[in-house]
Amino acid sequence: MSAPSAGTPKAPLFWPAPPDQRVEHWHVSPGIDTLAYSFSWVWLLIPFLIFGPEHPQDYLWYWIVGNSFGFAHRHLTMPYVYFDAQVFKTQAARFLVVPSFLFAGFLASGLYRSWRIPAGFFDRTDGLALAAGAFLLVQWWRSDKLGMPLSKPLLGMLTIAPLALVAGLLAWPVGPEHSTVSIAMIAGWFGLSAWLARESRGSGTTFVSYAAPIAIALLLAAAVASSSQAPVPLGPSAKMRVPILVGGIAAFAGAWNIWHVYMEKYGILRMYAAKSGVSEDVRVPGWVDRLLVFGWLPAYLFFLPIAATPILKRHAPSVLVWLQPILDQLQTAATIGLPVSLLLGLASVGAYFWYEYRASGLANYARLGMGVGTVLLALTFFFFDPFEAYVAFGFSHAVEYIVFVWAFQRRRYRAPLAHKPLLGRMLKHPFVYYGVFFAIVCSSYAVLEYGSGRLYEGSLKAFGTPVRSWIFYWTIWQSMAHFYFDSFLWKMRLSEVRASL
Repeated sequence: MSAPSAGTPKAPLFWPAPPDQRVEHWHVSPGIDTLAYSFSWVWLLIPFLIFGPEHPQDYLWYWIVGNSFGFAHRHLTMPYVYFDAQVFKTQAARFLVVPSFLFAGFLASGLYRSWRIPAGFFDRTDGLALAAGAFLLVQWWRSDKLGMPLSKPLLGMLTIAPLALVAGLLAWPVGPEHSTVSIAMIAGWFGLSAWLARESRGSGTTFVSYAAPIAIALLLAAAVASSSQAPVPLGPSAKMRVPILVGGIAAFAGAWNIWHVYMEKYGILRMYAAKSGVSEDVRVPGWVDRLLVFGWLPAYLFFLPIAATPILKRHAPSVLVWLQPILDQLQTAATIGLPVSLLLGLASVGAYFWYEYRASGLANYARLGMGVGTVLLALTFFFFDPFEAYVAFGFSHAVEYIVFVWAFQRRRYRAPLAHKPLLGRMLKHPFVYYGVFFAIVCSSYAVLEYGSGRLYEGSLKAFGTPVRSWIFYWTIWQSMAHFYFDSFLWKMRLSEVRASL
């Protein structure tokens, strides 16, 4: 059982403690943690229940505000990454190359929204260009894993490469002679690969230093040979629209979003465990927290198909046509699967509170509150409209993330740092900084997405694509950048991160 450390002041109920003061058990304060971490989903679910069932007319303003903050939270780490040179230099390649690749995907999604790919449009040279690009991407990834520093010119070229690919795509649809563009792309990939291999010579793996550039050179030779022969068509046998590809990426991003939200809750539980003050041999093990967070997912698999049909009819009838056979199979399996999966969910709750009792005698109110809030949020999917529960689920993540980043930056920039980051100077006036940030990002999103009838109907276009579609594509690709950054940015095992938590 843990007790407050000697000399540690008791945390105020709602007002945060001074940023240089450690708070026993809690992250910010008991009140802020409870409202922002444990029960943040309540703030959107209650209005949904009070104001009526019609989506989104009955609770339109809450819907707009919730989505605006959900959109804004994904941008909150951008200043931390790009306005603090110390943070940026630790992962410069990751902060430039991958975001450039994702930004290129965003541009291609909008610019090619209406492009129908003719049957047999792609030929062998295009397939070879794709393979060469994959080799270069893996080569860079392997070099980054080894922590090899890259020269600024090479890093700049690797950053520009995805955008150059989009420029090459613009030249592709001019006619069947686009094999020249593919060959030029492979030649560019080979030049970057050879440059990367030269800089990593002696410190890289065999793949980075030799195999990757040799493989790309062979692909280039094959592309040149193929271009002088009759084209060998690849791809679909019928016309294919680019939005189908973007839709698949959107589905992937949506699934990743669910994983991302659950992992943040797991991360908060582990943060509370680290702040519990008990020794590691008594501390609640990680698998118990993970089981609590994910333990209800199997029950959703069998329960939600029962409730999904009316929801999909109301919100996405075209999707129901494709999902109905799968939903029917899951409903049949639910006879056995649902009771078993509900027992697993109950077991996850029992294990959590049993181990918590062993660790603290149920006296760690931070972990108790987070555990109860997580369980109640899981149960909302069974007792309320699952669509509204999911939206509240996503909003809770946005609130958690905003408060987490605010608390982290409040501690990191509490005093001037030696390298004098721009973000540190901006945070001298936190109310102004965060007020301006959320006012600009939230209002821009709300106005463009919901602001006027012209925009809402999609009649305002940019480069032939409705503005609302651009917003949708940005949400997809920027979300993936947000997920990517979070996969390594907040690791508690990093000393500079742990010190500010």
